[in-house]
Order: sequence, then C-alpha cells, then structure tokens
Amino acid sequence: MELYKISDDVTFRFYQVPKQLFEDDRYRNGLSVEAKLIYGILLDRLALSKKNNWANENGELYLIYTKKDIADKLAISEGVVYRSFEKLNKIGLIKQVRQGLNKPNIIYIYKLNADYTRNFQNSISRTNDIEVQDIPNWQCNDTEFNNTDLIDNYNDKGIVSSETNSSQKAYSFNQYCNEYHVDNDVIENVKYYLETYEQYQNRIHPRLKVSQWQDVTDTWFGIYDENLDKYYEVDSEGIELMINKHFDTEYKNCDYNILHFVSEGVKVRRFYEAVYRDS
Repeated sequence: MELYKISDDVTFRFYQVPKQLFEDDRYRNGLSVEAKLIYGILLDRLALSKKNNWANENGELYLIYTKKDIADKLAISEGVVYRSFEKLNKIGLIKQVRQGLNKPNIIYIYKLNADYTRNFQNSISRTNDIEVQDIPNWQCNDTEFNNTDLIDNYNDKGIVSSETNSSQKAYSFNQYCNEYHVDNDVIENVKYYLETYEQYQNRIHPRLKVSQWQDVTDTWFGIYDENLDKYYEVDSEGIELMINKHFDTEYKNCDYNILHFVSEGVKVRRFYEAVYRDS
C-alpha cells in the first residue's frame, strides 16, 4: 500500500456530516454515531430531491430512501438503521410519512437547531431497549410504567390541571393529535387499540405524557426483533390482529396500557403469534 505524498491530489467526494451533531449536547448525547452518519447521507440526498423538484404543496423537500438501501450502503443491519431512524425522528431531525403497504416512506428533513452552545459533558444518559428475553413468560410488569409515568390529573371537563409541571403534562390521545402531527392511518389504528381497551377494561385509557405518545406513534407499524436483528413493517389489519391477540392474552400484573403493547418484547411476541405465521 502506498502512502499519500505532498504532490498527490487529495480531492474526494464527501458526505457532509454537520459538526453540530458532535458539539451540540442535544444531538451529541442523543444520537448514535450511525444516526449522525445517516443524517448526513439524508442531507446529501436532498440535492437530488431539489434537482427532481420533489417537494410538497408547501415547497418542503422530501426524499425516498429505503432502510434496506441505507443498510446496504453502510454495510450494517436494517435493525441498526431502524433504531437510528427512531432516534432521528424522536429528536426532531426527520419526519416519515407512510405511503401505504409495501411502499417506502417519504422522508422530510428538519434543519438543525440554529441556537446552541458547545458544552461537552462526560455523562451520557441512554435508555436501554427492552429485549424479548427481558419479559419472562411474556408477562407484563406494571413497575415498568409506574404511576409517576401515567399521570391522570385532569378535571371532569377533561382539561389538564394548570398546576401540573409542563414537562409532566398528560394528554388524551385526541389532545395529543390536535397539537402534534400524527399520520391519519396511525391515528385510526391507535384509536382501535384505545376503543378495545375501553371495552375490555370498562374505562377510558389513562392519559400519557407527550414523549410517551411519541413512543407509541413513531414506531406504531414497525416491528423490530432484536434477537434476529430483523425489521418488519405491518399494515393496519396486521396491527389489529396483534391487538386482538394482546387482549385475549392473560398477563400477571398488567392493566393493558398501550405502553405495554408497544414495548418490544410484547409487540414482537404478538407479531409472531398473530401475523408472521400467516404471512
């Protein structure tokens, strides 16, 4: 192998990954290296979108790039790409819009936070993904979602108390959808779960914090099996089969809160029981 010399041309084609992703604590601590690199690759694709005039009625550029294509380009698993998209979506750097079964999602790219201070910290807080084997006998554990998470402090008119700390505000699903963008097919499918919950439990589903509703809606149609490192996408009918199976299953110490359903261990199990074997 030959070393570079001062006389050599060192011009290359580059993917540009913004330095802010490594300097702004919000992104530095909240995104994996793979997620940062994928964001840079998505930015690179925007040039193609602009050239082809791929924009919505508001002039907002979008692109189509499948998780499989990204995984092939980076020589990583689709599972890693799936988790990276989750992080990018949750931190507010991308938005995905479903086009329907077997069609790739449309991806919109948000700009980086314009105001930030470089503040390097050693501590990084991460939330570990729930693994299938973490739920013995596929039973839910209510201690995972305790009363401090499920805040139910609204009055008889359905208004959240003004005394509630803003970071802990609890919303009904309808309130959440009114304030935050949620795809219509996700809304209809989540409502099916909430209606089924009300029938089985004979009460309205508890309100959740914004971050919890985001966890529910962002990955509603996605199934990731960490043991196999494999990602599946399910349609509305498939999710309904999983929901029916979920409520037909007897758990110990479980109130069938929707957060239990979307936890990876439970969701993966219901997928294999209700959908995968028939596909």
